[in-house]
Amino acid sequence: MVRTVRRALRSVFLRLREPDPDDPIPLPRYGPRPWFVTVAAMTALAVVAAGVWYVFFRPPTCGHGVDRIGGECIGVTDGAVHFDPSMKKVDEAIRKENKRVTGLKGGYVTVAFLGALSTTKEHDLTGGRVTREIEGAHIAQMRANRGAADGDKPGIKLVLANEGADQSHWKKVVGRLERMRDAEHLVAVVGMGISTRQTIESARELSAKKIGMVGDVVTGDGFDSAGAALGPPGTGGATRIDGLTRVAVPVRRQVEVLAGYLKPRIKSAVMVVDRKSDDLYSKSLERDFHDLFKDAIKTGGRLPESFSADSPAQPGLPNVFAAVASNLNLCGGDPPDVVLYAGRTIFLPRLLQDFEKCEKHPITVVTGSDAEGIADFPGDAPATVVYTPLTDPDLVAGDSSDPQQQKAFATFLTEAERYYEPFDRSQLRDAWEMMAHDAFLTAAQAVHLARGGEIPSSADVLNFLYNLHETNYVQGAAGRIEMDPDGDPHHPTINVVELRHDGTRKLLYPARGKASSRS
Repeated sequence: MVRTVRRALRSVFLRLREPDPDDPIPLPRYGPRPWFVTVAAMTALAVVAAGVWYVFFRPPTCGHGVDRIGGECIGVTDGAVHFDPSMKKVDEAIRKENKRVTGLKGGYVTVAFLGALSTTKEHDLTGGRVTREIEGAHIAQMRANRGAADGDKPGIKLVLANEGADQSHWKKVVGRLERMRDAEHLVAVVGMGISTRQTIESARELSAKKIGMVGDVVTGDGFDSAGAALGPPGTGGATRIDGLTRVAVPVRRQVEVLAGYLKPRIKSAVMVVDRKSDDLYSKSLERDFHDLFKDAIKTGGRLPESFSADSPAQPGLPNVFAAVASNLNLCGGDPPDVVLYAGRTIFLPRLLQDFEKCEKHPITVVTGSDAEGIADFPGDAPATVVYTPLTDPDLVAGDSSDPQQQKAFATFLTEAERYYEPFDRSQLRDAWEMMAHDAFLTAAQAVHLARGGEIPSSADVLNFLYNLHETNYVQGAAGRIEMDPDGDPHHPTINVVELRHDGTRKLLYPARGKASSRS
């Protein structure tokens, strides 16, 4: 590149100094003016600098708008880039629908799905469920663009925004989404990742730009418009995050229902806690278990057990869990009635392996909605897991007390198979696909209603999210969705389910809660 520029400039200088006698209009015989030499030199330096930057310093890319950082593809794509090989089919389907939508008359808007859309050996808190999340969002996109969200105008384009496995690149990606508000008419963000500090910081940034959000599986206490997620309860230090809503039931409400069912049936409990500081789902469980099971914990008389990990493959974790199981004294003469597990489900199967070694007493593990990620137990652990699912396809389909919801769920299944051929009903168990579907459908309904089918602004959509109740409720796959003033689900159905080691599930207690508690 440098040689090419040098040759070009040299030929110009030679012609200026020694004009060609065969030229029809020979150049005058005088040297180049100083300004010309300066401009030429600066141009040459700029070309050289650009070449050096491009070759040596420009970040490698995975495709348009997506950089390769530390082995991960980080950025925003319309489906052209695959953040994980398992996402290829759904990416292609999204891109096809996006192409159709952008060609429609009357215009379109963009909704982004934001989250940790890739995994690494060191960081995997999603347990391989992200692809099903994206499938759920795409199915909702297809349904919304065909009238399932109170209209089909304007059309909605779906883009995927990956913050990285540990969400550490959130600022770079959120900045890109903020620029898309004007450049590509982005009006809402869904998904939002999991209950971590990075998620709440992302929400604050998006709120400042008047971009509304609908979380799908974000359950940590305070991950709503009240903005109390990072402050301890009662401190009064919360800063409202306008536009942050969600379709998932907060941890506090889950634990309230668990406590209401279990406390009359147990006497003693002990906690196992994930100490990872930025996992606010686990922190919420720890705090709420301590508050609502304090008498049983006191009777249990044992210190809480703890661990900290980013991945089930983390070296040393098996030794830690072996120590935890030993300290719980489950094989002794006086084990606790329940183990209160305040951690992510991806670590629980490994802990249950150590519970296998005790055959004297059945073990009951109590935890939150993330337990939906367990298909069955490893081996023959003498244990059951009691938890509150975000949703359960069998319970929804079999609830004869709500025929409207049964019909809505049946319609969801039929249209999912129609609009996305690889859809697999058996993959609905862990709830992430249904929750992502419902989060996107909620945003889509706000898009369609905010301006009566005309193109809304992001502020229009943000404001209308709080009107989605009563006659404007959203009929989701998992149930009826209504937003309360803090952006939490109003009147959610919260079931208590028992998961046995053979993979069978039993409904222990159904309950309907009022507006979610704040913490």
